[in-house]
Amino acid sequence: MPQASSSRITPTVLIPLMNQETRTVLSLPTLPARLTVEMTAVLLNFTPEAIYILVSAKKLKPLGRTRPGAQKFFAAEEILRLRADIKWLSDATDAVCDWYAKKNRQSLERRTSNSIEQIPASAAT
Repeated sequence: MPQASSSRITPTVLIPLMNQETRTVLSLPTLPARLTVEMTAVLLNFTPEAIYILVSAKKLKPLGRTRPGAQKFFAAEEILRLRADIKWLSDATDAVCDWYAKKNRQSLERRTSNSIEQIPASAAT
């Protein structure tokens, strides 16, 4: 087992499903002006799903006026600026954590209400 101090964690380790095109583009000396959701996720060290959460929380703004469900692009310059902004990273991390906490809370409430509804009336008294 490799020691944590001797091994470096790279974005390709953190997101093992990154496709070859994304890996190639991100290894170029100059990034393209527009980044896909997957490229943005790798650069910010979030999952692609978290990028959509950040868009809905208004922490990230895609380029143009994209329709819901359409492919989103982000300005490379803005993503690199945000990547260096510790306060933004903290706020973005909190927004993703809050979204998952709310989702888990709602799921628990649904399971709890479903299990209460399944108790027969004679057992409840």
